[in-house]
Amino acid sequence: MLFICGGLQRTGSTLAYQIMGDLVRANGGDVPVIKQNVHYHILSWANQSNHVLAKKHVYTGAMASVLNKIKVVITVRDPRDVLCSLADLLNLETWEVLNNLTLEKIAGNRRIWMRMVPKDRRHIVKYEDFMIASENVVRGMYEFMELPFSEDDIIKSLKKWSYKNNKEREEAGRDIWGQGYHAGGHMFGGKVGKWLDRLNRGEIEWVETFARDWLDDHGYPTYKSLTDK
Repeated sequence: MLFICGGLQRTGSTLAYQIMGDLVRANGGDVPVIKQNVHYHILSWANQSNHVLAKKHVYTGAMASVLNKIKVVITVRDPRDVLCSLADLLNLETWEVLNNLTLEKIAGNRRIWMRMVPKDRRHIVKYEDFMIASENVVRGMYEFMELPFSEDDIIKSLKKWSYKNNKEREEAGRDIWGQGYHAGGHMFGGKVGKWLDRLNRGEIEWVETFARDWLDDHGYPTYKSLTDK
């Protein structure tokens, strides 16, 4: 079985990938050390006898012929908070991120994942749920993967990849992806609802216009629905 962490950028996909990797390795599987051109390896990985885990932000057509041999965990987050996180990562103002269409591209990728991967082959993980019910989220991922695990495995993995520990790894120049390489400047204190204080009304309306299906599909309220209460 090929497992894919198909999370969107800045949605907790690295954490999901780390935790999935623990279960795959515990069951004798492989997490290949490949950063680029993952799509070239999809077919061979899907046809291996052992379990493999890959991380891919963008859906690739190579998956279409092996959908019965893959399972995809897709991480999502409030797109308005994703905008704030992208600005922090890229050291840009939020309006600059909107102008370069980075968030719109991510919104397009999300639509493709949801359209191309059947419901029984995908599992949605919300960033916000990770923040308030981590053990339940990990248990749901592990049950979807259908590999043997214990409750102790969940606790150990969450402790190992906690924000504090990941931040210390990053600051020390050590691996945070569990793949033998380091992604510097990747970790931020991603608070839920930061956008309410950070974005202006024009930016909020911009995001809610092109990402309305993103909000609706995953239960994120619009600004109007929040302020009308």
